[in-house]
Amino acid sequence: MFGFGRADTGTDAPTALQREILVRLASGMTDTAAARELCIGVRTLRRQVALASIHLKVHSRLALGIAVERAGWLGADPPGTDDSPAPPACDA
Repeated sequence: MFGFGRADTGTDAPTALQREILVRLASGMTDTAAARELCIGVRTLRRQVALASIHLKVHSRLALGIAVERAGWLGADPPGTDDSPAPPACDA
């Protein structure tokens, strides 16, 4: 199942992929550009954004950006960040 955190750690932090998506969107990238850079489909990216919105109980991307910043998920090393490696870059 897709979601935030890992069951074995009990953390609410996003996974590496989710964090990479949020960082790119916060920098101003479009969904298409962020998905292309991460080698994932736009639908996958949007599904992860929707999951973040549900998790943080917000209803717009603006509110999501504010909630993500308040949660500290975009800092250099946010607390509880999943330690799995970031997704590989595309060869495209």
